[in-house]
Amino acid sequence: MPAKTNALKKAPYTKYGSLLHWVGSTHDIWYPNDPFHAALQVVGMKSGYSAKYLVLRTPNSDDNREFPMFVADLVDVVATLPRIENGILVGRWQVRKRGQNYGVALAPE
Repeated sequence: MPAKTNALKKAPYTKYGSLLHWVGSTHDIWYPNDPFHAALQVVGMKSGYSAKYLVLRTPNSDDNREFPMFVADLVDVVATLPRIENGILVGRWQVRKRGQNYGVALAPE
């Protein structure tokens, strides 16, 4: 299943480099939504106002950056990635927006 194209130009981050799931402050930092390669580990799940989402973190790293992922995008990950070990997803990522929320998804190659 190929990754979906994405027209989102910028995405909101904290000053520590974590992707924000929801924008609630004028102190957020907006970075260009360029695709990036990374290993991200599933570390939990949270509930927002509209839906549950996964929390991914950079594994074996001191920075502990977090990236939310919509459950619908996890379906694409499981169907596309050749291997998932210890909850670690290695791929090319890009931020998507659904409603007022943001999350990482596989980026088109």
